[in-house]
Amino acid sequence: MTKKYIFLIFTALNLSACGSDSSPSSDTHQDNSSLTVSQSIQAKSILLEWNKIEGIKHYKLIRYRPSTQGLTSEVVEPSITGTSYNLKIDLVDFDATSSDYELLACKDNDYCLVQSPQFQLKNLEQTVIRVKTYLDHSEWNNVRFGEALTWQNDHLIVNSGKDTTRVVDIYTKQKSGNYGYDEYIANSTSYNTDGQKTTNSLVGIGNTFEDMMLATSTCSTKKEALIHINKMHHYNNGRPKLSLKNYSDSSGQTLASSGENGGIIIMGDPEKNDAGEVSFFINKDLNFPAAPESGIKTLRHPSELKLKRPDDLAVDARFGASVAIAKDNVLVVGAPMDSMRKGTGSEVQHGGAVYVYRLNPSPNEYNDIWHLETVLELPIPTENSGYGTSVTISKDANLILVGAPGIDKVLSYRYDSQKGFWSNVDTIDPVKAFKGQKFGSDIALSDNGYLAVSAPQAPWRGFGFHHCSDTLEVGGDPDGAVYIYHLTSYGDRDYAWEGVFTGDSVSGVKEEFGKSMMFKPGTDELAIGAPGHPSDPLLGWSDNSWKDAGAVYIF
Repeated sequence: MTKKYIFLIFTALNLSACGSDSSPSSDTHQDNSSLTVSQSIQAKSILLEWNKIEGIKHYKLIRYRPSTQGLTSEVVEPSITGTSYNLKIDLVDFDATSSDYELLACKDNDYCLVQSPQFQLKNLEQTVIRVKTYLDHSEWNNVRFGEALTWQNDHLIVNSGKDTTRVVDIYTKQKSGNYGYDEYIANSTSYNTDGQKTTNSLVGIGNTFEDMMLATSTCSTKKEALIHINKMHHYNNGRPKLSLKNYSDSSGQTLASSGENGGIIIMGDPEKNDAGEVSFFINKDLNFPAAPESGIKTLRHPSELKLKRPDDLAVDARFGASVAIAKDNVLVVGAPMDSMRKGTGSEVQHGGAVYVYRLNPSPNEYNDIWHLETVLELPIPTENSGYGTSVTISKDANLILVGAPGIDKVLSYRYDSQKGFWSNVDTIDPVKAFKGQKFGSDIALSDNGYLAVSAPQAPWRGFGFHHCSDTLEVGGDPDGAVYIYHLTSYGDRDYAWEGVFTGDSVSGVKEEFGKSMMFKPGTDELAIGAPGHPSDPLLGWSDNSWKDAGAVYIF
């Protein structure tokens, strides 16, 4: 990997190798012989400050990063005109924990006269934003905040308490960078159900909060989960109101949407009619100009239809256990208990399968709207692999990732538009192997190619983030971990970018770190839910006073 390539990664992906100048402080000590850099933690950033050097035009920040190619020098910021720099932490740069930084003082011709001693960034854990429920411990129990979450611009939408009748609560980004419960929105919304329910899954579509359509999966029993699709309405001179006007009659446990600009919500119910069932809801008209006159020319919204199931689906396939959609055009459905090599003497039960559909441009009937394009399977059939437990698809609809937590693997598939087929391009294993950590139970993919993979049974000790497997120590509670990878444009791993976020911030408690997670659209900010986190918001972060209070971490 060359220096130029690495520099392009940092500037393009908006990692910690980006920042903003700020004006010099009034008490800056002037010393032309040496540079002394201090650092302080702010929300999602680290403020670097140093003494002023007379006769200097600008300062240059350099990083020396260990990689698989050896030690590499990188220009983090080529020209800083003040005596401070806000080093922004978007998705935490794992290498920052072991990289050395250096500040150079340079003249007009970019000749650098003075350099600081090399230094490392400190207390990076403090840049992680932590969000907790606004509910009062004296009034509520069993909240499990972080069981489900989604983003809508600068709003973080999280499930409300399990013992409440409210389905979601909305937290808004503040000037400090933290997220706080939005009382204004709360006072202008009515999003309650009849009776107490658990919120399993959340997705939204819409470009703004005001035109958002939110889908939720809630259940009052273990066997039935109902889908509610609700749209923001306006009243009182245009003030928004999110009301529980239901557009759906489906039951289901898993949800997916085609993004902010999309108009389709996918609903999966892996227990419906034995083998499972998938429905799709459209929020804008679908037009099929190539359809025959006797076929379907337009599908009006709002409409909800069932997806035609494969004819040879195993009776206990759990079709719809995971769903994903991109561009309102490509639909992915996981069936982790489906059989492999059906109809042969070497059939493998519960090997798992993933069904990929493409929107039919000329449907003759409603069952013909989605065309089954291919079926993805493990290259080596393995019983109870869990293949298809989780699926995701890139926003360009050309990359599919499939989790197989039974064998601790994630597989990536790329679409060849010229040849018209999907091919396996990589198989991703945990940064550090530990049998049974359920790696691949959930998957999230950022718009910039960062992949997050949850492993809810990971036993690593201590809260933090790790760029090296050597720092992952067995011995903690099985709180879970979230592995981070960067994918190349082709869809395979860039091995220079690997790391792990670990939970276990409270000893003796299973935090369920990674139960839910989602990248904020258009960014590399990752929200991770930990519904088993037990601390009271009023008492700090590491106490063990409120069982299942829950928490959300934003990295």
